[in-house]
Amino acid sequence: MCSPNSMAPLDPNTGRHQYPADRNRINFRPSRPDFVAARRRCNDALSKYNAFTERCSDEERVRLWLNVVDPARVRQGLPRCLRSQMPDPAVDPRAHDKALMEYRGCCVTELNDAAGFHTKKLVLGELGMSNSDNCVMGEGTAKLAKQRIIPDIKPEILMEYGLRVRIHPTVGINYHCTIIDSPVADIDIGPHVLIGPHVKLFSVGHSLASDEAGDRTVYAGPITIEAGVWVGGNSTILSGVTIGEGAVISAGSVVTKDIPPYSVAVGSPARVLRYINAEEDGPQADDYEAQTLVDALMVGGTGDPTGVQDARTEARIIGKYMTPQDQELYNNMHH
Repeated sequence: MCSPNSMAPLDPNTGRHQYPADRNRINFRPSRPDFVAARRRCNDALSKYNAFTERCSDEERVRLWLNVVDPARVRQGLPRCLRSQMPDPAVDPRAHDKALMEYRGCCVTELNDAAGFHTKKLVLGELGMSNSDNCVMGEGTAKLAKQRIIPDIKPEILMEYGLRVRIHPTVGINYHCTIIDSPVADIDIGPHVLIGPHVKLFSVGHSLASDEAGDRTVYAGPITIEAGVWVGGNSTILSGVTIGEGAVISAGSVVTKDIPPYSVAVGSPARVLRYINAEEDGPQADDYEAQTLVDALMVGGTGDPTGVQDARTEARIIGKYMTPQDQELYNNMHH
C-alpha cells in the first residue's frame, strides 16, 4: 500500500518526504477515498453545529464546534462538565467553573490582592460567582464575563474539511459564511476579526486548461486574515491572500492579492482606497451609545437620545416590545 506522501521525493539526509518551499499552490486529488471520507465527516459535524448552535448550552456548542475543526480533541475527552449539557451542582457547585479553567484556551485572571478589589457596581456576563469577605463593594465598576473558548459563528457555515481551518476564539462570523478549504493549505483567521454575512473564502482552485482526459488539476493555497480585520458582507477572498492587521474589506469586494495593514480595500479586484486614521476613524467622544433596548427604541424622534427619557414613551415601548422577562431584566439594570 502506497504512502499518502509517496508522490513527494525523499530527502537523502533525513529519509523523509520533501515538501515544496512555496506552499502557495499545492496540488491534490479530492477524489481519493480518504479525502472523500474527510469531507463526509466534516459535513456531518457541520450539519449538527448549524442545527443546534443557537439553541444549545455553551458546553454543547464547544463540543459541536470542535467536532468540526479538532475531532481528535473530542475523542480524547473534554473535561466532565464540558461533556454534559447540565453539570450537577449538587456534586460540585463549582464544577462548571473548574471545567472551564481546565480547558485549554481558556484564560483565567486572578486578583493577587483581593483586599484591594473595591467597586460600587458589579456587572456579571454569563458568569456565576460568590462574593467573599475580601471583596469590598466600593467606587467604580467591575465587568466580569466568561472567557470565549470558541469563535462566535452564526449558522449556517459551510466547509469542506475543517482540519486546517484555525479561527481565533474572539472572531465573529455572521450568517452564511462559506469556506472552501483543503487538506493541504492552512486558513488562519486571527484575533478580533469581524466577518460579515455571506462572505466566501476560496482556498481551492483549478488549472485553467484541462488534460487529454478533460480533467483539471486541483490545487490549494493558504489564506491568512490577521488581527482586527473587518471583512464586509458578500466579499470573496481567494487562495494565497494575506489581509494585513486592522484592514477593512468593503462589502462586495473580491480580494485576489495581499492587502496591507490598516488599509481600506474596495472593489473587484479589491484595491486600496485609503489608509485608516485611528484618530479620525475611531470612536468619537460625542458619539451616543444606547445602553439598553429601550434607549435604542427611543432614539429617532420617539424620545430624547441624551438620556432624559419621557416616562410615557418609555412605558409604551416597554409594554409593546418587551416580554415580562425582558422587563424584569431592564428594571434590574436600572435599579
